[in-house]
Amino acid sequence: MIQERLRSAGFELMSENQPGLWARKEFVGDVLVPVELDLLVGERLAGTGSRSANIRPHDKMTARRVPGLEVAVVDRSPMTITALDGSGRSTEVNVAGAAALLVAKAHKIHDRLRNPSRLTNKDAGDVYRLMVGVPRQEVVDSFRVLTKDHLVGEVTKRGLDLLREQFGGPATPGVRLAIDALAGDIPADRIRLVAPAYVAVLDDLG
Repeated sequence: MIQERLRSAGFELMSENQPGLWARKEFVGDVLVPVELDLLVGERLAGTGSRSANIRPHDKMTARRVPGLEVAVVDRSPMTITALDGSGRSTEVNVAGAAALLVAKAHKIHDRLRNPSRLTNKDAGDVYRLMVGVPRQEVVDSFRVLTKDHLVGEVTKRGLDLLREQFGGPATPGVRLAIDALAGDIPADRIRLVAPAYVAVLDDLG
């Protein structure tokens, strides 16, 4: 069971009533710091429930259901992760593609905009960096496939709608948040131009 493996590795739930949020303490140099691990399942793949993901036979507190993550089940590719300690250890894991990340970020920003007390600008800054850091045609091609996928098509289309609402104009909420997140790094006028232009390219996909 996942929860048993986590506990054997020293992880415990951060809160008894918050599923999927795990942590353990590790020394970084001489400082004892928390190492947090979030186990999240796309809402449409998480079965019944409100916050907990129903992924039997695992315990109901093992993972948390989150809307928008479903697309990563389809839009993903393997990546080799190596140990930081120079030991040569490595493992191969599936990593979400840019389109899946954009959908997930759009859903997260939407949720945070509805709950201002939880609102941060980091995710909007991440969206901008995805826009300029990944070849646009690669993302467009991915979205064309994803919007037609029987499993994640509807979630993808909803993500595109949210991206339009959040980044489709120079004064939209996502653009304003991205400007705040990247202040001192990226000129505000550049973000106001780039984000809406990027979203316009996606307009015929959803």
